[in-house]
Amino acid sequence: MPLAISTSKFSDGRPYAHVVGSGAVTGEQARGLMTRLALGGDLTGIPLLAVIEPKVDLDPEARKAFATLNDAGAKPIKAALVTPNAPMRVMLSFVIRLSPQVNETKFFATATEALAWLEK
Repeated sequence: MPLAISTSKFSDGRPYAHVVGSGAVTGEQARGLMTRLALGGDLTGIPLLAVIEPKVDLDPEARKAFATLNDAGAKPIKAALVTPNAPMRVMLSFVIRLSPQVNETKFFATATEALAWLEK
């Protein structure tokens, strides 16, 4: 499955969404995730840890969907993105810069670093 979505808890019991992207991610899959994160979705308002595997491929519709996270009126969420792939990091930075999510999103080399930042 190109987008594996689950929830976990920080050491203090607060929940966070955990997404792992691998393979070819379609617009439909990305829109499904954005619906869950958007206002009224089951993941609304909780921090996000997104781990993007090295060989992930986002089609143009998926990139467009990821830029719409806050379009439905949801407040920006704290989001940590983990990707070892420099071109993917550049592309995601561009997509995020176009959204209200820009000030709440950081990139990390490891999930351990990302979780430490999210938990603060």
